[in-house]
Amino acid sequence: MNTRQTTTYVLLATAATMLVSSGGLATILPSPVFAQDETIVQQGTLSSTQDPLPGHEQHQATIILPPKEDGSIYTGILTFTASKPVEVVVLHAHNKTAEGPGNEYGSILKAPFNNNSEVAITLIKPNYGDSPAASASIPFAGNALALHTLSGDRFTATYTVTAQSSQTNSTQSQ
Repeated sequence: MNTRQTTTYVLLATAATMLVSSGGLATILPSPVFAQDETIVQQGTLSSTQDPLPGHEQHQATIILPPKEDGSIYTGILTFTASKPVEVVVLHAHNKTAEGPGNEYGSILKAPFNNNSEVAITLIKPNYGDSPAASASIPFAGNALALHTLSGDRFTATYTVTAQSSQTNSTQSQ
């Protein structure tokens, strides 16, 4: 739910309360349902460090939105400028048992994470075009968000991110 929707619901709820208390026809209005989402608006400047994922120690990364213990999913937009070209990394909870035996379907980019779990990795290489700076705006959805260099080059980045953090229903393999 975005800010405009939240404001609309609050205004509707306030108007309904006022009508009910004054004996009006507010009983015909549906009660608003508020989501349990968290709105995140964050801005900062970060410097990269060694990528914390096992097997990625030669890379540099900076975590913008860390994974939450409850498995919430972030959806939003990241806008950034970096001192060097970087990739945007989105991590996703990965059900390694859903892949099935063998490699008949191919494999996805993934890494070990915490105690006996894995994350699937979305690696987005922005097209910087003719821009004099490594900068982009990227929509995303996943369990964590970071900037990254496969080359291992250290970098700094200034960013703004707006996102919703929501509980998810996991899906099983089909």
